Formats: sequence, structure tokens, C-alpha cells
Amino acid sequence: MNPSSRYDITPIPVTYNDRKLRSTLEGRWAVVFDELGISWKYEEEFDLGPHLGWYRPDFWLPAHKTIIEVKGPPPNENELEKLRALWDYHDQNVTCAILREIPTCAAEFHFPSGHLFPANKGNLLLLLADNDSARLTAAYTVAKNYHFIRTKLDSEQESDIPF
Repeated sequence: MNPSSRYDITPIPVTYNDRKLRSTLEGRWAVVFDELGISWKYEEEFDLGPHLGWYRPDFWLPAHKTIIEVKGPPPNENELEKLRALWDYHDQNVTCAILREIPTCAAEFHFPSGHLFPANKGNLLLLLADNDSARLTAAYTVAKNYHFIRTKLDSEQESDIPF
């Protein structure tokens, strides 16, 4: 098996709280944010100017000035460059992070090098949970156990099949 082929997975769009999200993983992070009481916007558009154009990160957490990208496979260099450009465009007055799978507990999550700007906010998720690791772990548990409504393509019906 080609090592990169394990990431050739088609995302499953879901509906969560009447919002259509492009993947189950994005849905799970939306649940985490809701469980933590964090207001979020999905695919908010940012104009990065004439050289970079428009950019729509997965989540914008306005109260925390934080931009979140959710990636199943590890981000490639191009994706990291876009996030760095977004951070630089905002004069580094925002936090930009790439999130992957939902961890099991608060202590388990860490940002690999290059997945968080600025890097000195290494405990970003714990900070978003007001430094309450039990609360963050509880939010992870709810998100991992949440049963989404699968969003089908335009011609199909939505189903209430848990996954």
C-alpha cells in the first residue's frame, strides 16, 4: 500500500445545527467549539488583497481572533503557506491553527511544528477551554460520540444514519 494512499479519503458532508459542513471531522470540531461555548463562523471569507485573493478557512472564532483549518491528512507545504500568509496578512494579530483528529484527552493534543501561528500558543485548545482540561476532555468526548445527519448530494435525501 502506498503510504500516501491512506489519506485518499472522500470527506462525508454532514449537517450540524442546521449548518452544512464539508466533513464529519469539521462537524466534530464544531461540536467541540459549541461544548466550550465558543462562537464560530464557518467558511467566513477573508480578502487577502490583490496578490493572494480570497480565502475561506474552515472556522473563524471571532471572540478569540482565531482562524482554524481542519485537515484529515497532514497539511502539505502549500496549505501551511496559505495559513502563514493569512497570519502575516493580519499583521500576526490573529492565531491560525490546523486541527486534525479529535484527541482523547486535553493532554494528548499538540501542534506539530508549522501547524500553529504563533508557535508560542502551543496550548491553544486548552486556552480556548479556559485552561480547564477536564472541560476540554469532556468536549472531545461529546464530539467523538456525536451522531451527525449525513448531508447527501443535491439529488439525494438527507439521512439520519449515525456514523
